[in-house]
Amino acid sequence: MDSKNCRKACVALGLFDSVHLGHRAVILRAKELSQEKGFTATAFTFTNGAFTVKGVKPVISDEQKEKMLLSLGIEKVIAEDFESVRELSPKEFFENKLLRELRCGYIVCGYDFRFGKNASGDTSLLYELCEKNGVGLCVVDKVTADGMTVSTSAIRDFISQGEIEKANKLLGYRLCIESEISHGRKLGREMSFPTANQALNEGVVLPKFGVYISQIEIDGRLYDGITNVGVKPTVGSDRPVCETHILGFKGDLYGKTARLYLKSFLREEKKFSSVKELSSQIAKDIEAVKSNEL
Repeated sequence: MDSKNCRKACVALGLFDSVHLGHRAVILRAKELSQEKGFTATAFTFTNGAFTVKGVKPVISDEQKEKMLLSLGIEKVIAEDFESVRELSPKEFFENKLLRELRCGYIVCGYDFRFGKNASGDTSLLYELCEKNGVGLCVVDKVTADGMTVSTSAIRDFISQGEIEKANKLLGYRLCIESEISHGRKLGREMSFPTANQALNEGVVLPKFGVYISQIEIDGRLYDGITNVGVKPTVGSDRPVCETHILGFKGDLYGKTARLYLKSFLREEKKFSSVKELSSQIAKDIEAVKSNEL
């Protein structure tokens, strides 16, 4: 049997729905304690299906979340279906999931962590359960950035308002849209503005529709760009996409995986009277970026 499976676990508890600065403080503390105790660094979280119940959208996908948690030093990620535990009382959740299934020897969570049916358990109850069962507990205080308490709800609001730079400060990393470049309607080529088209994941919170100054990474190189996020009203599209004109890029884009970083909101999405008028506006946007007027 793998020795890792025989060890007790130091479990970081949380939704980790954006892996923001507060989440990272919990994860890094769990990693430190795991190394000190010889435990397996484990993250217990829920799949994004949990947000269907809450009526909101997460900031990142399940795949992005797992990748980020592992990159921070977590050895094992448990992403549970929320429906499987939503009826468990706090005591049942602690005993069945944490003690029996995960063999938990230490727990790390945030100051506002809630658990059990109807979120009826808090950190005070968790402390009592841990003390009774000989489990260590570390509760991480709230984290602030630029005078704001770091929270996914604040980040979600900033993204939906187009304030990506503010969202990034709370995240502690640059929000990224990563996907394969697909064939669009090739209107960018007709306008002499070659574009990279990327589908948007509608399962996560979407940026405010409009035009952004951006950067896009292709084949390990970063390029400046202008990105339209939305439905491209001038050309009659109704499915939200990202369409990026890449400054200085030459070559074939299609089929490549790109990492798109929105920087700052430039203007609202607008329906122009013709493709020619749209082309003229894009040219102005590009010249403004080149001359550092924005």
